[in-house]
Amino acid sequence: MTVWHHRLSPPPQINMNRVGAANWENFVQSGERISAAVRRHLEEQFDGDLTGLSILDFGCGSGRALLPLTAALPATRFTGVDIDDSAIEYLHSQCAGIDLRATRFTPPLPFRDASFDAVYSISIWTHLCPEDQIPWLRELVRVVKPGGTILLSVSSRTALQRRQARRDPGWETITGDDLARDGLIFIAYPEKGKDVWRPNVTGPYGLTLHDAAWIRQNFSPLTDVLDVRIDAIDNCQDLVILRTPGGIARPAAARRAVTLPVDDQRSEQEKHYRDPERINEKFLRNLLLSRDGRYIYTMIPKSGNTTVKSLLWTAERASRGFAAPMPENCPNLHLEETAPYTATHAKYAIAPAAGCTSFTVVRNPFARALSGFMDKRDRLGNPTDFKTYLQRLVMIDPFQIDHHFAPQWTICRPDIIAYDHIVPLEDFNQVFRPVYQALFGGEMADYAVANKSPAYDPLGYYDAGCVAMVQDYFRLDFDLLGYSTNPEDINLPGTPAPLGSERLQDFFARYR
Repeated sequence: MTVWHHRLSPPPQINMNRVGAANWENFVQSGERISAAVRRHLEEQFDGDLTGLSILDFGCGSGRALLPLTAALPATRFTGVDIDDSAIEYLHSQCAGIDLRATRFTPPLPFRDASFDAVYSISIWTHLCPEDQIPWLRELVRVVKPGGTILLSVSSRTALQRRQARRDPGWETITGDDLARDGLIFIAYPEKGKDVWRPNVTGPYGLTLHDAAWIRQNFSPLTDVLDVRIDAIDNCQDLVILRTPGGIARPAAARRAVTLPVDDQRSEQEKHYRDPERINEKFLRNLLLSRDGRYIYTMIPKSGNTTVKSLLWTAERASRGFAAPMPENCPNLHLEETAPYTATHAKYAIAPAAGCTSFTVVRNPFARALSGFMDKRDRLGNPTDFKTYLQRLVMIDPFQIDHHFAPQWTICRPDIIAYDHIVPLEDFNQVFRPVYQALFGGEMADYAVANKSPAYDPLGYYDAGCVAMVQDYFRLDFDLLGYSTNPEDINLPGTPAPLGSERLQDFFARYR
C-alpha cells in the first residue's frame, strides 16, 4: 500500500461491495491499479503532462480511482459525480477542495458545455443498457472541450469468460461469436435487492458486453474512436480512448494510425494504402524472383518463407546446375551471389518474364502471431508474456510495424494482386506439389511445420483477450485469406480466393 490512503477512513462496507472489494485493503489495491492505468492513458493523450487540467470522474463511486489520483496529481483539478449519494457523502467527509456532486440516472450533467479537458469513466458503460449508451456518451462529449479526451472502460471477451466461470445467470450459453454478431449484449439485474445494491437507479441496469467493432461503428458519429485497448483496466476491462471533435490535434504515443474498415466505410488513409498506384515498399521488398524468370514469390515472414526459400534453392540448383551448396542458417539466401533467385527491389533491375508463375504462402493468423512471439519478440522490446506482446503489437500501424508481425495482407496484397497460387502453409504439401512439379519437374519432399518444443500447445497461449486482439488486428487476414476466426481451428488451412486484378509482372514493371 502507498501513503495516500493512511489519512482516510474506509467507506461503508456496502459501498466497497458495490465495486467488488471485500475489504478496505482490496479497495485500496484495486484503486491503485485502476488509477495507475487511467493516469498512464491520460498522460499519453496529453504529452505526459496533466498539470492544470480539469478532469471529471464520471461514476466515481466512493473514490476507488479518484482518491489515489487526487493524491498523486495535486496540480490537476478533479471533479467527481455519481448517482449514489451515500458515496458522495463519504467522499465529502474525506476530501477537501474537490468538486463532488450527486447526479441523476439520466442526462444531463450539471455542467456547462466544454467544462473539462478530459473525462474517465470506469465500470459504468459495463452496466448501461443499450438505450442509455449513446445518450450518456453524447452528454460526455458535450461537457468535454473540443479535442479533449474521454476514457471509457467496457467489458468484452475476458469479462465473458469470467462471468461463465462464475456461472453468472444468463451468461452460461453466450459465446464470443454471439458478441461478434450482436456487437452489444445486455442482461438486466434482477429487481430483488435493487435499492440496496443500486441506489437511485431508475431504469434498466445490468451487465453489458461490447465488441470493438460495435464501439467504432456506434461511437464514431459522435467522437473520434482512437483505440480500444484490450484488458487495459485491471486485466479484465477494455479501455476505449475517444477524442472529442475539433480542437488542435495532439500527438499520442503508441497509438495505431490505421483503423481497420467497418463495413464499406474506409478512411482516407486506408484508401491510400489500398490504392494500386501507391503500393507500399514493404510489398516490393518481399518479392523473390527466379533468375531465369520462372516464378515470382511474395515472401511473408513467419509463414514458412525460410523453408520455402530453401526448397526453391534446392530445386533450382538441381534443375539448372547450380553447384554451390546452400549456406547453413542463412536467413537471406536470396542475397547470395550463387543463389538461383534474387530479391526484386530496385538495385537488381530484374523484371519477371511474361509467363512466370506468381505465388505466396500464407498462414493462420493465430499461429503466425504466436510464432512471432516465440522467436522475434525482441523486436518489440522482448515482452515476457504473450498478452503483453500482443498489446504492444496492436498499437502499431500495420504498415509501419516490422514485417515479421505485420498483417499478411499488407505484405502480399491479395486485394490488388491476382496471384496464380495463394498457398496455405497448413496444406502446403498438397497445394504446392503440383506447382512445384510444373516449375521444376520431379517430386517435392514433404514439408512439415516444426514445433518449438515437445510441449508446444498453441491454444494454451490464447485467453479471450488475446483471441480478441488477434481477431481485430488481423481481421483482413482472416477475411481475405479465408481463415477461421476460431482459435481452435489454428491448424486448418485457409480458403483464399483470387481477389486482385493486377498481374505481378505489370506491377513490378511499374515500380522497378
